[in-house]
Order: sequence, then C-alpha cells, then structure tokens
Amino acid sequence: MLFVWVLTITSLLTSLVALYVSVSFRRVSASSQLLKRARDLEVMTADLHSSFESLLASHKRLRSRAGMRELREKDGEIPPLGTRKNELRKFYGLNGLSGPDFARKQMQLEKS
Repeated sequence: MLFVWVLTITSLLTSLVALYVSVSFRRVSASSQLLKRARDLEVMTADLHSSFESLLASHKRLRSRAGMRELREKDGEIPPLGTRKNELRKFYGLNGLSGPDFARKQMQLEKS
C-alpha cells in the first residue's frame, strides 16, 4: 500500500513539474516574440527617420535652388545655364565669401 502512495505522489509531482516547465516555456516564448517585434519596430523607426532626414535635405536643396531661380527672375538678368560656379559667385556678389558670411549673403539675396 505504501508503494502505491509513493508511486501516486511521484507521478503527481512529475506531472506538476512538467506542467510548470510547459507554462514557463510558453511565457519565455511569448516574451521573446514581443522582444522580436520590439526590435523590428525599432529597425523600422530608424529606417523611417533616416528616410525623413534624407527627404528634408533634398527639400532644403530644392528650396534653395528655387529661391535662387526666383531671385534671378526678379533681377531680370538670368545667367545662362551651364555658367561656371566662379562666374555665378561673381554675378551674385558671393565671390571670396565662405562659411557664415556666405550664408548671410545668400539669405540677404533671397529676402530682397
């Protein structure tokens, strides 16, 4: 009779351990899936941010070109296409300027 009780308790404990391992494995599996999704979202967010920054840079360049084109049209004198960079700098009074001075002069030209 004692052997039957020991066998029953042993099988019950083995079943409980197996159930605990099964539940623990499911929790680990679910959390690893959540971590994978979070990493995927992080990668997608980084890609979107990079694309957005690239679009902003392109937009800034295009606005600058459009502003210079409008400025030339206002003055009535448009240098021909293919004019060299140094000649364009002379035409707009930007020759010899660099860095912040160049940027200030460009802003003045766009405002006027």
